[in-house]
Amino acid sequence: GAMELISTTTVSTAVSSVEFTGLSIGRYKIIGRLVLNATSGQVNAKFTDGGALVNTNNYTSRSYKGIGAYTTAGYFVLAPNYGTANFEFSFEMILDIYDVTKAPKAYGTGIQHGLGGISDVTFAGWNPDVLTASDGINIHATGGTIASGSISIYGVSS
Repeated sequence: GAMELISTTTVSTAVSSVEFTGLSIGRYKIIGRLVLNATSGQVNAKFTDGGALVNTNNYTSRSYKGIGAYTTAGYFVLAPNYGTANFEFSFEMILDIYDVTKAPKAYGTGIQHGLGGISDVTFAGWNPDVLTASDGINIHATGGTIASGSISIYGVSS
């Protein structure tokens, strides 16, 4: 479907996270361009509800370089930690916020590049504890900051 830009966050000074909230039920596309993780941690995401993080240990995700396992944790992984600080990550994510009977889902692909070379990353995440529609997503670096890059969210018409 057609895409309409809702918002863009351009990071020029380090931040702990980038968040898009106040979303209604529907489909969204999130595009990250050259998002720089300033530490050797990974880049993760959580859903939000009413502006607050949905904190639970039941996010299920699969994010891998080559082959990886499904994991259940307090977030879903967008860019794994390969032990390299200052890696850049570009990605495209689809965020589906459903009705009250279905948990939100997010999935997509990305390219991660840093000192260790270039890796392709595929990710998917959802939280079965979220039984009502969430209204946003929070993208954050573990143990550090997002130093630069841009992240945009678009509404996708059906």
